Order: sequence, then structure tokens, then C-alpha cells
Amino acid sequence: MRPGDSMARLAVFALTLGALAQRAAAEPLKLEAGKPVTLTCQTQAIVVKDNGPAPTRGSVTLRVELKDPATASTWSPVSADEAHKGAFANTLKTACAAGCPMSLSAGGDAQLWAPAPKALDKLAAEEALLLAVIKADTLSLKASSFRGQAIEALESGTCVVSP
Repeated sequence: MRPGDSMARLAVFALTLGALAQRAAAEPLKLEAGKPVTLTCQTQAIVVKDNGPAPTRGSVTLRVELKDPATASTWSPVSADEAHKGAFANTLKTACAAGCPMSLSAGGDAQLWAPAPKALDKLAAEEALLLAVIKADTLSLKASSFRGQAIEALESGTCVVSP
């Protein structure tokens, strides 16, 4: 693989996801304390570390739950297409099975963390971190996975509230 191939794949990935996000029309995310919400998302993921494999696409299902404002809210992966190897719902299915931390921004966007919220500059060399954001108004999803302070994987897509 040539040195520029990773950047070219990343650029195509970003353009494709941008077009998908513009076409997606979703009802806003409304979270109520104690009422879990299941989201089904169509995503594309790419592992960028070590010139990882080609992007994978597929469906992921996530469960988000707003707890009492005084306690921590959680998210957990419900399922993901097996072939969608780059999906964080696949890579974190065991670690977040019982729930990983979720917070809400001032605008109501859901911020999914794994294993816990932490600033990038505070990560140890081999420590992993996921930050995924689901926009409340569009249900677009963007996720970044890090190891140390280096980007490891990117994922993006659109979600719908599952019945």
C-alpha cells in the first residue's frame, strides 16, 4: 500500500458519509429519565491505525438511557452486523454490555464514552478511548476511537429511533 492510500480512502469515506447524512431525515432524539431508547444506525467505519482494512459498512443497534440527572446515564451496544468489523458496537460489545457512560451536551446531543470520559491529553500510551456523538436534531452519529493520543478508528452514519 502506498503512503497516500490511507488519506485517499479517508477522504472518500468522509465524502460518502457526508452525502448520506444530508439525505437522512430523522425525528429528533428525545430522552426521558428511566425510559431507554433503542437506535438503529447505518454506519461506515474505517480503522486508520497501521493502514487498516478497507472501510466496513453495516447496521448497528444501540441502547441509550437517560438516568436521573443526579446519576450517570448509560449506553450499550445491542447488535452489529458481524461483517462490520470496524464498528465500535462490535469492538465494545463485551466492554459495554452492562453499559458505558453517556452524557448530554447543553444542546441535547448524546455523548457516548468508553470506557469513561477522559481528555485526550490525559491518555496513557496504550490506553483506549471512544467518544461518539449522536446529534439530537438529526440523529447523525460520529465516533472516534483513540489509543494513546493517536486516532485508531473513525465511524459515521445516521440513526433512527427503533420502535
